[in-house]
Amino acid sequence: MNGIEKILDKLQAESQAEAEAILAKAKAEADAITARFAKQAEQEKAAAMEKGKKSAEERQDRLIRAAEMESKKTILGAKQAVLDRAFSQAREKLLHLPRENYVSLLASLAAGSAGSGEEAVVLNAKDRKELGEQVVAEANRLRTEAGKTGFLTLSGETADIDGGLLLRDTASEVNCTFETLLRLSREELAGQAAAILFD
Repeated sequence: MNGIEKILDKLQAESQAEAEAILAKAKAEADAITARFAKQAEQEKAAAMEKGKKSAEERQDRLIRAAEMESKKTILGAKQAVLDRAFSQAREKLLHLPRENYVSLLASLAAGSAGSGEEAVVLNAKDRKELGEQVVAEANRLRTEAGKTGFLTLSGETADIDGGLLLRDTASEVNCTFETLLRLSREELAGQAAAILFD
């Protein structure tokens, strides 16, 4: 083998070794890059899964809160309906009291609610005709017994009311209708009524 071939073989061997070293270095760098990106991808996947899990938990919490609110709303509506029915039944009982009790109730309302004792008692047309004089006489008796002025009179007018009465003088009117009394009582007694009905 002559000298040129030896030099060429040596150059070829050196080139081969250098190429293999470059390839090995490139492969090592590629493996490192691949490992780095794989780790980053795994971290991002874990973060995405955690974010997704957190998002799912938040959505579940929102749905549970919404269901609880809807449930409370439904229960409140049902309780409200029961209270409505209870007060409606109370109104019906007041309107259908036996005559003696009804007269006594109206007389007590008039006697207790009158200011000067000289007001006019206004009833609905039916009550005025059937028991107006009796109510006014009983109310005046109650006031006199209590040491108060008892000069209530039966108004010539009637009111468009289901039951109860109005007291009128020249300056004011006192509303003692069952509708008004029940509404005011409901505002005061709703909590107590709810405790009795729902506990």
